[in-house]
Amino acid sequence: MPTFNYTGKPAYMYQESSDTWFQVSGIVDTSSGYSWTGAHDFAGDVSFADSLKSKEGINNFLNPAARDAAIASPVHGTVAFIRQDAGGATVNQWQYYNGSSWVANDGDISAVSSGVGLTGGGTAGAITLSVDTAVVATIANTFLLMGG
Repeated sequence: MPTFNYTGKPAYMYQESSDTWFQVSGIVDTSSGYSWTGAHDFAGDVSFADSLKSKEGINNFLNPAARDAAIASPVHGTVAFIRQDAGGATVNQWQYYNGSSWVANDGDISAVSSGVGLTGGGTAGAITLSVDTAVVATIANTFLLMGG
């Protein structure tokens, strides 16, 4: 692999599969931090040796229409943050593309169901589950176990 002296020179990115260097900027000062401005498109994977930090988020969109315009052909596993729904209401939710559609992944629980030994549950508001003492033994009650 060739080596470059970047002092006062254009910056390059190396594509290993084609053994090709691509110029990605004009003159850079490698002694200071480098900030990307404007839109940049990459045809392949981009890797970073350190954490990638983003002020506005990654795949951060105002609404689904903006997301769909920017990501016209999403692939399975693509992630986007949507700030508003199509009607303009604030949703602030993560969505992922499951291979056929965008799915909200906001972490909300949609229902709590009681099972054997529990009572209560619900689909909205404050939800309570209680132990059904007719089924589950507690310190306050006693069960007679009978063998057969």
